[in-house]
Amino acid sequence: MTSLLPDESIALGPAANPRFTETKPEPAVGPAASTPDLRHRAPAQSLILELAERRATAATTGPPKRGRKRPPITEDERSWFLGALGERKVAALLSALGPEFTVLHSVPVGKGDSDIDHVVIGPSGVFTINTKNHPGKKVWVGGRAMLINGHKVPHIRNAAFEARRAGKLLSAASGLTVPVTAIVVVVNAGSLTIRHAPEADEVRLLVIRDSQLLGAISTRPEFSATQVQQIVDAAIVPKTWHKSPVDDGDVSEHLAAFDDLVGDVTRHDKSAGRQKLLWGLAAAFMPFVAIYAGLNLLLNVLAG
Repeated sequence: MTSLLPDESIALGPAANPRFTETKPEPAVGPAASTPDLRHRAPAQSLILELAERRATAATTGPPKRGRKRPPITEDERSWFLGALGERKVAALLSALGPEFTVLHSVPVGKGDSDIDHVVIGPSGVFTINTKNHPGKKVWVGGRAMLINGHKVPHIRNAAFEARRAGKLLSAASGLTVPVTAIVVVVNAGSLTIRHAPEADEVRLLVIRDSQLLGAISTRPEFSATQVQQIVDAAIVPKTWHKSPVDDGDVSEHLAAFDDLVGDVTRHDKSAGRQKLLWGLAAAFMPFVAIYAGLNLLLNVLAG
């Protein structure tokens, strides 16, 4: 079985490790210096806000057709919903890391609406984590290819790009050359097959189950405590990541509404599952009912 965590020789400090070179950092000034730092962002915050906006738009399209009850979420909304659930599950796992680690969630990056699901910074390095929630699906990995139920997806390519970009941004802001490990965390999959270890240019990349996440992060030290703090100081500044960061403000109502939605969807799906089971049983027994009815009719004809 191929090891997902290659054995690497790691030394501490810029003098011992040539990957770490000192450069002059560019400190945040102006609006960036006063913007709330990214440690205040909630897990899946971007997805939850996007889902709330989509649901608000859908609510203005009018009531469902007569006799039909609107489900808690539409099929179009379900992908956002599942994505948020996956990110929250991974965030719960990351909360078990020790105080020497800093974890950022839903980090806005670039110029538009893109974000990084999770960024982890600690003695063992810097990690960008891309969460993929594929309930019951078969996940297959071979080099640069990744398939979900036989369909090719760009998860490896996207995760590698994300890590390379994060490394450049953190290096520019921190004054260190910061290598970043990309991790694709597969949540709730029916199976995960690593045919060949995932491959990516310029970055180390792992594809793992959520149960493997803490072990993948809690490896041997790469950074000194001073270096960790230097990177954290840069990483928590929104301007480090985004060209024009926007403060979402108080999102507590949206988070509470999402918690309520989770309960509604869970109850709806359980009810739908029971209904589907009943219809399945009815369909299975229908031929026997028809045969029984036919026999009764035949007996009545013969008796008459």
